[in-house]
Amino acid sequence: MRRWIILSLWLTGIAALGLWAESMVRVESNLSGFLPSAASLDERVLLAQLRNGVAARTVLAAIARPGAPPESLAAASRALTAALAGSPRFLQVANGESPPLDEAALTRIFDYRYLIGPAGPCVDALSEEGLRTALQVRLKELSSALPPLDRGRMAADPTACLRSLLLSLVPRQGPTRNQGVWFSPDLARALLIFQTAGDATDLDAQRAAIADIRATFATLPQAQGMHLELTGPGYFAVGSAQTIRDETVTLSLAATGTVALILFVAFRSVTLVAIGALPGIAGLLVGLALVQAGYGFVHGIALALGTTLFGVALDYPAHVFSHVAPGDSPDPADHGIWPTLLLAAAATVMGYGALALTEFPGLAQLGILAAAGLATAALCARYLLPPLLPARYRVPAHRWLDRVWSLPPRAAGWAPGVGLVLAAAVLAVTLIRYPHPWESDLARMSTVPRAELTRDTALRAELGAPDVRRFFYATAPDLERLLQTLEAALPALQTLERNGRIGGFDAAPRWVPSVQAQQARQRALPERSELARRLALASQGLPFRPGAFSPFLDGVESSRRLAPLVPDDLVGTLVGVRLSLLLQPLDDLWLGLIPLAGVPEAGTDTGLRALAAAEGLQYLDLRAASGGLLGRFLGETLTRTLILGLAIVLVLAAGLQDGRRLVRVLTPMAIALTLDFSLMVWTEGAVNLFHLVSLLLVLGLAIDYSLFFSRPMVGSEERKRTLLSLTVCAASTFATFGLLALSSIPVLHAIGSTVAVGNLLAFFMAALLARSAEAAGDSCSVPDRGVTRPGTGLR
Repeated sequence: MRRWIILSLWLTGIAALGLWAESMVRVESNLSGFLPSAASLDERVLLAQLRNGVAARTVLAAIARPGAPPESLAAASRALTAALAGSPRFLQVANGESPPLDEAALTRIFDYRYLIGPAGPCVDALSEEGLRTALQVRLKELSSALPPLDRGRMAADPTACLRSLLLSLVPRQGPTRNQGVWFSPDLARALLIFQTAGDATDLDAQRAAIADIRATFATLPQAQGMHLELTGPGYFAVGSAQTIRDETVTLSLAATGTVALILFVAFRSVTLVAIGALPGIAGLLVGLALVQAGYGFVHGIALALGTTLFGVALDYPAHVFSHVAPGDSPDPADHGIWPTLLLAAAATVMGYGALALTEFPGLAQLGILAAAGLATAALCARYLLPPLLPARYRVPAHRWLDRVWSLPPRAAGWAPGVGLVLAAAVLAVTLIRYPHPWESDLARMSTVPRAELTRDTALRAELGAPDVRRFFYATAPDLERLLQTLEAALPALQTLERNGRIGGFDAAPRWVPSVQAQQARQRALPERSELARRLALASQGLPFRPGAFSPFLDGVESSRRLAPLVPDDLVGTLVGVRLSLLLQPLDDLWLGLIPLAGVPEAGTDTGLRALAAAEGLQYLDLRAASGGLLGRFLGETLTRTLILGLAIVLVLAAGLQDGRRLVRVLTPMAIALTLDFSLMVWTEGAVNLFHLVSLLLVLGLAIDYSLFFSRPMVGSEERKRTLLSLTVCAASTFATFGLLALSSIPVLHAIGSTVAVGNLLAFFMAALLARSAEAAGDSCSVPDRGVTRPGTGLR
């Protein structure tokens, strides 16, 4: 009866946690969750852009169909643009047809054209000579076969101030144009750019925007038979979240089936297979609940790793199942394994608990989930599993255990020393070949499959789209001072563009200059009477009727009395949206961005930094800055890891109270970690953040194997039980992480391959050194006299 009560309560608790997790746990996959808090201004700007900047909101699209003529692709592009232009899900939908202006913005900008437009046609052209030249040009345009599109505004704008303003905002370099819209250079694909309205970190908003694009495209008659390709951070975030979910479910099911098979082969009991999964399930659900409660979401990588820890959590039931002998008490404390299991679990939990103290939210989640999950699994295995064991359960007699134990040669006592020397030599060669083994490129830590990243790079190249990787920026306590700083740099930026050193740039003062600049313009505008005199002289001999340009005189006079235009005046327009991306609040400051397009990959950063310093700006390369940020974090993490390693050694020393056994525990650990690290560097070229996390897990596994292999044992029977439990642990862990290594997601592949390899190394090194100690007469085994020793497992 007691058994069924415990099982019922346990299953009820798991079911309740499972239902809660299904309804409450929110999964996010933005890699910026694995970035630390910022220390410098550059880092604050970097994180702001990675989490919610222009690039983070951008979705790139391509419409294609084999053999389709450009006219058909252009028609589909226009139809999609028109269908989504008014959608509240998007700030901007662009296909190259026209500048991003709606009627409200165009009217407001036209009213302010003389205060915000280029000086040449908007101020300098108001002289008598300038007006004469402008009128002659307009006369030629009117008589041409294709009159100008702004013909209806000529009376109010004879100097074409508005036209010049709009043309100045069009980048000098951009995608190939055909049929008036953007195309790939081979005209095989029509290209578009979307900027989403929802925050980049709002996966639901990004998912809805992506779905809106796809659903709208599918209903367009012009797009029948065509294919739509999407790419960009928002698309990746949504796709990564779904891919992580799909692969997590698939891999978890595969791992569960494999682990269940391993358990059944080892213990030959369906009941043990069923109850052996309960500690791991309980641990995963407890870890998820704590992370969700603390952060309001669970990062996809933390979730994926959490499911793989199920295989690690199986270590605890395996130890319990293996150390119950015929006629013995089912309580593992009566067999001396609980102190050892407790010490192994404590060391592993310490390793992951340390991650919870990092400034990286994603890594902190990993630490909390893993530490809480493994601690829960260990406690469940200790207190809840033993009463559930079948009354007639006996450990199966596996005769192969003796044969396996006899396979490794009986190495002499010098085997540990040889192993350490070999590992040190391998590490030395590795560091000579790869003197900087730490990966600092954020792109290589992506949750996005490599094929998707390749497609994104190709589409960006075709669009000539700014990847918003490089930009100038400035900060100020208020918008006016910020705009003054930015507009002071415009001449230098225009020179860079004319000289071809950059393909183009965008800056808020090109749309809305500072109040100071607009007031200076107002002072430079002639009074109505003076302008009328200049206009009369300029139009002599030209076939314009008197009074034809009265709206022009009215517009200039009105401009002299207008309140200066400010960004808030354009809220609700497409220009206002664009300004909101270029002018952003940053804590207690205002941040002004100047994104750069068409920047050559090599040899430009030094010149751009020098220009920034000269113009009172800052220059930021997101890739370089993220590399510096990751480099700083890796340095801090390595320092913390060394401190943590020392703490684990002290805990082990206090728990073991035996110097020889401590060496036998630490030696396999050191060899396995060194060889695993070296192998990852040789195969991947560098070790990244997720390799480092994986090495912590390998550390926990190595401690577990070493502690159990080195514990005092009563003869061959207990040795066989220990070998059985550790073989089950190693096999289940290898199966779980080996499957994870097959993932198409680079991050999950890195974690899986590192732990799978490290797990095997840790197991075989611990077993080999245990055999070596036995051969050298340094074993803690007690001769088998047919009795069971009620030891404590620790000295």
